[in-house]
Order: sequence, then structure tokens, then C-alpha cells
Amino acid sequence: QEGDVALNKEVEPIFAVIQQPADAEPRNSSWGAMAQYFQPKTFRDGWVQSVDPEEYYNWPGYERRLQDATDLMVGKESPDHFPFWTLWPDPATADALAMQRQNITDYVNQNALQFITGAKNLDTDWDSYVAGLEQLDLTSYLAAMQASYDATQAK
Repeated sequence: QEGDVALNKEVEPIFAVIQQPADAEPRNSSWGAMAQYFQPKTFRDGWVQSVDPEEYYNWPGYERRLQDATDLMVGKESPDHFPFWTLWPDPATADALAMQRQNITDYVNQNALQFITGAKNLDTDWDSYVAGLEQLDLTSYLAAMQASYDATQAK
């Protein structure tokens, strides 16, 4: 509509949430985040968001605040950080891969805490830690993630 401003002020606004009056009966008619969905930057950039300074620190300015904070970090990303959540594994193995990822993540987090607090010693317990990762079949997990990455790059 006339006067709408997108989240990225340099693009055309393409998507706006239609607000109901405060006293309206809830409709419960929004799909929202009820399923996995793809929202590329070009779509998100086009969300209509308030530019009113009075609303910046209230709910209507929430997405704009998030975008402004994100913009501050652009170009400062770690080259070692990979967004694994952008990969789409083979649907036939996705459930098993998700379970495996959770088991590996839990194992790494629990052991990191033990190494940090001194409950485990890097010199004497490291080999058993690595053996535990091998028991969780880290190699097959990494191979599946590599295959997902390769399939993503082929598109």
C-alpha cells in the first residue's frame, strides 16, 4: 500500500501482516510457523515494517530492531561457521540424521562442560572423548551432511 516500507528499505514492500482490531475475536487462521518453510532473504527483505520511531521499541518495531541488529553484523561472520540448517538431507534418512545430530550435540555439550569444569582432564580423557564420538558414528553423520551440502551446491 501507499507509504509501506519494507524491512530492507531499498526493496519494494511485498508482504504485510493484516492487523485485526484489538477488540476483534481471534480467527486462528494463520499458518505461521506450523511447518518447515523456505523464506529467502529476498522474501524477508520485503516484509512491511513500521519505521515510526515511537514504535521501534514496541511490538510493531520488533522485526526492524532484529534486522538492524543483523545488519550491524554483516561482514563480521566467522569463516569457520557453516549454517547447517540450510541443508536439506535425503528425506529417507532425515529422521535418523536429526536423532544422530541431537545425540552428537548432547554428547559434545556434556563433555565440554566436564572439560571446562575440570571433571574431565584434556590430557587423560581426550582419547576417550574422541572414542565416544566415534561410537556415535560421527563419520557417517558428517558423510550425510556432506552429501546434503553437495546436493545443495549442485542446484
